[in-house]
Amino acid sequence: MVAILVLGVTVLFLLHRPTVFVDALAIVYALTFAISSYTSTYFYHQLEGTKWTKKVLLIGGLYMGPLFLVFIVNNIVAVFYESTTALPLGDIIKFCLLWVFLALPLLILGAVIVHRVFKHM
Repeated sequence: MVAILVLGVTVLFLLHRPTVFVDALAIVYALTFAISSYTSTYFYHQLEGTKWTKKVLLIGGLYMGPLFLVFIVNNIVAVFYESTTALPLGDIIKFCLLWVFLALPLLILGAVIVHRVFKHM
């Protein structure tokens, strides 16, 4: 959230367009997948865990699942009441592609980095 505030204060994007803030927030959230995967895999290896690949998939689901569920429910309610805050289908597809092509590879990358570090120890 701090990164979004810094971008807004430095006028790197214009906040008068409603989707700009949501897009920036989604990108920053996707980038934090690497951090969550790195730290969780690091702690898992410290506890001498061996099934780190299943744990990485669990972290991806736990990290994205609640946000996706709340997002879908809120958007369905907004569409039902014909609200102008409902996101169009194009934006939803864009967020799904962002998750598949940016967040998931970063999730796997963070876990692989930690696994290789502990493998050499």
